[in-house]
Amino acid sequence: MQRDIKVTHWKSDLWENLTFSTTEYKRFQFAKHFHDYYSLIHIMQGINNGFTQKSPYRIGPGTTLLINPGELHAGNSIHESKLRFVSILFYPDFLNKVAEVLHVNFRPSVTFVNKPLNSLKLNRTISNLIGLSKESQDMLAQECAVLQLFHLLLDGYTNCCPKIDRKPPRPYLGKAVEFIKENCNTNFSLDQLSQYSGISQYHLIREFKNTYQQTPYQFLRNIRIEKSKRLLIKKIPITQIAMELGFFDHSHFTKSFVRNEGILPSVYQNLSMR
Repeated sequence: MQRDIKVTHWKSDLWENLTFSTTEYKRFQFAKHFHDYYSLIHIMQGINNGFTQKSPYRIGPGTTLLINPGELHAGNSIHESKLRFVSILFYPDFLNKVAEVLHVNFRPSVTFVNKPLNSLKLNRTISNLIGLSKESQDMLAQECAVLQLFHLLLDGYTNCCPKIDRKPPRPYLGKAVEFIKENCNTNFSLDQLSQYSGISQYHLIREFKNTYQQTPYQFLRNIRIEKSKRLLIKKIPITQIAMELGFFDHSHFTKSFVRNEGILPSVYQNLSMR
């Protein structure tokens, strides 16, 4: 599939761990992936057809989607129509800091609602913050806009005491995930993962697909990509990152990164340095 995608990132001058981006594409299909941060996606143009976890969606202009850390997702444009959306990306540490400022109490594992949102007030608040984020002159306006948005999100769009609608991962899956995270920079075998987890290779793959909607390898690749982004920000050479994280070579890392993020690692690194 021909790449036809444009992604632009910029950081908040006032808030650490708060990043903005705009994404435009016609002919691009993201791989199923997850992040270790929260994502707010706001559609500006076109139709986004995708899913979060096991819930499919089709959303258009003015619709917002909140994606929690660890939630598997992917979104694609419809046919040849251009899809354009803005994203606000923030880590749990940032959310904790904002919650303290707002005097909001919630569990550390706060979860945002997992459904498309259509709210005129939310749309206006997002648009206001995006506009101000590109203008660093008025610091007070930016701070107020950030707090206004997150007060709205924390007050109306979280499941602070969510109902458990599925069984927690079985112990052997927890062991498998632990092994993958601790050994993500090595090329271990499925047999090694199976022996450590105490479950057969067949059942391990089946349970991963049922629980995480990914194979163990896809899960490993996602962990590597998330870790690579932190290393890219530290200005570590891309070839070194590829080798350190267990990719075969620079090309293998680049292809995997583009499949998840839509841009080259070098572009992400340059944007992160600004």
